[in-house]
Amino acid sequence: MTLFDLPVPLLRVCAIVFYLLCFASLFCVILAFRLPSAKTVFVCGLLTALLTFPVTTFLPLYFGRLLSGRPPESQIRFILSLPAWTVGLLAALSLAAITWMIVRLRRLQRSELTALSLCEGLDQLPDGISYSLPDGFPKLVNSRMQAISNAAFGTGVTDTRRLDERLQSRDLLPGCTVDEDTKNTFLRLPDGKVWRMKQQPVETNGQPMAEMLAFDVTERYNNLVELRQRNERLEKVNRELRGYLENMERIVREREVLAAKSRLHNELGQSLLSIEAYLKEPEGDRDALTNRLRRTILLLQSDAPDQNTDLMEDLFRAAQALDLEIRIDGEIPENLKPLIAVAIHECLTNTVKHARGRMVWVKLARENGDCVVSLTGDGEPPAGPIRETGGLANLRALVERQGGEMAVESAPAFRVILRMKAEGKILYGMEEEGWTGKQG
Repeated sequence: MTLFDLPVPLLRVCAIVFYLLCFASLFCVILAFRLPSAKTVFVCGLLTALLTFPVTTFLPLYFGRLLSGRPPESQIRFILSLPAWTVGLLAALSLAAITWMIVRLRRLQRSELTALSLCEGLDQLPDGISYSLPDGFPKLVNSRMQAISNAAFGTGVTDTRRLDERLQSRDLLPGCTVDEDTKNTFLRLPDGKVWRMKQQPVETNGQPMAEMLAFDVTERYNNLVELRQRNERLEKVNRELRGYLENMERIVREREVLAAKSRLHNELGQSLLSIEAYLKEPEGDRDALTNRLRRTILLLQSDAPDQNTDLMEDLFRAAQALDLEIRIDGEIPENLKPLIAVAIHECLTNTVKHARGRMVWVKLARENGDCVVSLTGDGEPPAGPIRETGGLANLRALVERQGGEMAVESAPAFRVILRMKAEGKILYGMEEEGWTGKQG
């Protein structure tokens, strides 16, 4: 059975099939031409296209002859005189060849770097990238950079120099802002994303080009803004705390001076009265007068603060005003309140100033009749051992003068530990009652 014996509708289907096979073969030839290693596919595609082309060409001519009533030409008769099975075999072989070529091309495209695969890869990047000539004409722009340009400037990347000028002059669409520091330029878009824009000259095959990059730094930028705001708040707190400390030191000094003057005035008055009484009655108690004069001399020599000054109440009031916290776990003995107030003041100062903290935890315990006071600050732990200078050195001197012990720890947190006698009075140069003639 030849093609002449087939009905016309079946011949039309055969013509359509060969037309599609020929078109697919030519498409594979075009794809193989762009891949240097696809020479086999290129040759196979050409052969397949040449084999399917006669049937694809002469069958439509035959249909035209039938419609016009003219007899077919000799070439058409030759094609139509072919056995039908040979035409079917040719179609099957062509389909198999095309299938093999498509599979081969897909493998080569995945394994080789081409201009098309490079563009597809750049479009998948989460960051924007573009390369342009020195005059601003773009040579390569990925889809992310095009989207950023449209959102910020209302136009795609057509001139990189112009876009950079608009970025520097803040010529942006509403809702877009630019934040610059010493090294970086940040572009915030209306959708909330922040892009770090960077432009630098590069050289490709000896030709100078301009590279523009856009990195998504939204999370890092928001953290940076939050850190700036936190630093500003901390700086404000530090200024207030420094002012509070200066005022507190001034108030403490004034109270010390006032208390010393008052005590000195009373003591001198009593001494003068005792001397006057002794002069009037020389037979009086001479030892009592001598003790009174010694007590007055020790008072003049004393440089310690008045132990009756209520520093604890002032300390809590100042801490509350500065939004600082003092937690006390345990009961403070009355005789230790002035000393512990000085210790809390020093630890709170170091915690805010050096550890950026806001709280001091005071824990009191009794051990073998002694009062152990642990003062721990929050915030950042010290970077190394703590040098006792300034306030800590003065605190140690004050504690040791009262017969106590002091230890300073830097790990795992800043901590000061005091061990003092829980009973008796803290001496600031002399005992208030029952003077023994010994200096405290």
